[in-house]
Amino acid sequence: MFYYYTLFLALLAIVSGSGAGSQKAGKPLPERELMARKVYYSYAEALSVPDSVYHLNLRQQSVSDLTAEFGSLVNLQFANLMKNSISTLPTSIGNLRYLQVLSLRQNALTSLPEEIGNLEHLRELDLDANNIDELPASIGGLKNIVLFDMTGNRIREIPPSIGKLKKLQALEVDNNQLGELPREIGSLSALELLFLGGNQLESLPDNITRLGKLKTLHAVNNKLVLLPGSIGAMKNLQSLILDGNALAELPDGLSQLAKLELLSVANNKLTRMPRSLGKLKKLRTLILVGNALPDAEKERIRKALPKTDIRFE
Repeated sequence: MFYYYTLFLALLAIVSGSGAGSQKAGKPLPERELMARKVYYSYAEALSVPDSVYHLNLRQQSVSDLTAEFGSLVNLQFANLMKNSISTLPTSIGNLRYLQVLSLRQNALTSLPEEIGNLEHLRELDLDANNIDELPASIGGLKNIVLFDMTGNRIREIPPSIGKLKKLQALEVDNNQLGELPREIGSLSALELLFLGGNQLESLPDNITRLGKLKTLHAVNNKLVLLPGSIGAMKNLQSLILDGNALAELPDGLSQLAKLELLSVANNKLTRMPRSLGKLKKLRTLILVGNALPDAEKERIRKALPKTDIRFE
């Protein structure tokens, strides 16, 4: 979901602050100045003029090793390193305090250094399609991060320090090996998009319902057997997508989701829906394919939601 350069330029308008490094660190450039700066497509060339590098694009260049000198690029704001074979990041990455967009999608990373938490201006971190199995607790230092994509790794747990990311708006951890979520996830007060599909979750922490700004909750193909009874507290939820789980029933609190437009619970174990389902006045689409709903229950659902596109097959 990352549209790197366009999003980066938009984020520059709201970034402020200062930092320090071992080289001649300045400050983040405004959009107009950044666009006028050279984009470096050669790692060797960038290292020859480290103070001048603000935008580095090494996409799909068969890069396998980022040397410690990478940390000398102290003014770097945008780094596209996707589609390489990078297996480790140097600890010197912690020197890049002005870095705001870092794409490492489709590499061979198995871990992240603790120093990643020093990137205090980082707004977007894309780790999609690597082999990472553990996240350092230092990710809690990414206090300005807005978008964090960890899709397609081997992550077994998310550290509790995730709760410190108060500006995080989108969190993607699809297709990992998560067995549970930390309770601290309920502290992500700015979160709007949460993608949890393709894990091994059997339940969601009760305080996930504290995510008052959440608009989309996507948790397909897990092992969920129930949802928090207080789910109705998520007043801004618009899309709830829970296909391919083991849900036998949905909580009555579901009917309190006044802004819900899409509810998809295909391929679960439902035999009935909440009695107060008709309160979902904004529900446009209800997907119930692959459940064992009796005909009488299907008819009741149709009558309760006459304006909703309901799909039983």
